[in-house]
Amino acid sequence: MSHHTQNFSPHGKHIIAEFHDVPYGVTYDLLDNEERLRNVMLEACKEANLTVLGIMSNKFAPVGVSVLILIMESHLAIHTYPDYHYASIDIYTCGQDVDPRPAFEYLKRVLRPGDVKLMGEGYRKLLFEEDLRKRYGIG
Repeated sequence: MSHHTQNFSPHGKHIIAEFHDVPYGVTYDLLDNEERLRNVMLEACKEANLTVLGIMSNKFAPVGVSVLILIMESHLAIHTYPDYHYASIDIYTCGQDVDPRPAFEYLKRVLRPGDVKLMGEGYRKLLFEEDLRKRYGIG
């Protein structure tokens, strides 16, 4: 059995988002290109210092790509619908010292959605907790 020195917690950080209105050029250069999207997702992992264990992907016909990355800290997934200029993002990390936000922010910079809808409370909770720590000098 292998042991990881990172402090893991069953209470993870979860970002679920919808990227709407992805620009036309990005849509067909990335959202419908399996190899390039795999590379973008791997780079997002690097941005957040996540440990990649494996990657799976699929190119759908006529359009669309799904990429799932298994990380030591949990997972990242993207499902694209180029014909709707849309991508669904799911990032979950476990551990006190793991922050999924750099991966999420990288995906926003690269895919350049016109509108982002955050689903659930995970990301809002992260932002709220960070704001409280800054405001009151905690941690």
